[in-house]
Amino acid sequence: MADATERRKDLLDAIGREALLAQIDARRPRIWRGIATSPALFTWDDLNDLLSRQPLEPSRLTLARDRSTIPHESYTLQLPSSRRLRNVVPQALHEHLAEGATLVVNAVDELHEDTERTAADLERLLHTHVVTNLYGSWTGTQGFGLHFDDQEVVVVQLSGRKRWRYYPPTRTAALLNDVVRPPKPVGEPYADIVLEEGDVLFLPRGWWHGASASEGTHSLHLTYAAIPVTGVDFFRWFVRSLPAEEIFRVDLPLRGSAQEKDAHVQRMKEVLGEMLTRPGLADRFLAAFASGDNRRMHTNLPTAVTAGPPSGPAAALPAALRLSYARGRITEDGPGGRPVFTAAGNEWEVGKARRLALDTLWDGAWHTTEELRAAVPDEAWPRLTVFLADLLHRGLVSGR
Repeated sequence: MADATERRKDLLDAIGREALLAQIDARRPRIWRGIATSPALFTWDDLNDLLSRQPLEPSRLTLARDRSTIPHESYTLQLPSSRRLRNVVPQALHEHLAEGATLVVNAVDELHEDTERTAADLERLLHTHVVTNLYGSWTGTQGFGLHFDDQEVVVVQLSGRKRWRYYPPTRTAALLNDVVRPPKPVGEPYADIVLEEGDVLFLPRGWWHGASASEGTHSLHLTYAAIPVTGVDFFRWFVRSLPAEEIFRVDLPLRGSAQEKDAHVQRMKEVLGEMLTRPGLADRFLAAFASGDNRRMHTNLPTAVTAGPPSGPAAALPAALRLSYARGRITEDGPGGRPVFTAAGNEWEVGKARRLALDTLWDGAWHTTEELRAAVPDEAWPRLTVFLADLLHRGLVSGR
């Protein structure tokens, strides 16, 4: 086992966090050649083990060809002991793939540790939900045709070669569930490139693209898709607070005069404007948005069961800790003017010692308990152990 404090060189180390943020802000594609070759994030052996040893729900595994989804019944069998799980039939799967189907494993980060850690790193950097899918192709047939995603996409070519053609957006900040369907692009693509093993491509949201394994080799690639947080998301959250104000609960003056209806609407606008200018509204939305995400929470067996919730002046901790939950937030000006740490619907005030510990753990790497202890004053350590044990008990921190 590697030393507990060893920092694994990962995809974001290779790309450069600031470089990726700059590219996202610039809204322009970019290719990094040969930066993700060793160690591979995901291998063919990983895929074979996943498909052979783990029954999957139909939503997890997809075969697509010529913009159509192939029925699961043609390459999987229902597990006798389950109504939902299905086993892959190797011969049928192989035949579909040889005929031009693209294999997709959805949310593969939920099934594979290294891809999960990279997704968590991206979530910490971008403060949003990241979905990771795996794609395998063997022919030049496109599984999905020319399309766009309403997400920021990082593509990692794991094996083989794949040809990508992509075009600029035809609608600013287009959404898949939009009121207007953007027109397809015409003319020559912005770029026509081939990704080799180890290459990384960034495609901003809204860029049209099509990809095919047309270069004479099989292809395996990962996509990390960062979900944007838009004004639509904000108002979906905000509208739930409207019933707190009387003007939004009372009946509309349906039988009133035109002047009465206009006056009522004007009053709603005034109250709405006041609500939208309340201090800290954006931070409350972002905290609620992050707290609704309960992924990347880890059990800590056996000790978490036998120890139970932490209590007393101090708590026992494992030798090393890692912040497994990726969507935590520290709001600098919480209730009472003190910083507040929120994660998965939980909330803690953050004093100096807690802040030092969280700052150390924030990178998601393993850190020894001794390293954490050395970062805080001796008198603060007993109380800090109770806080850290609480994070362990809630599954937000992993221990070993």
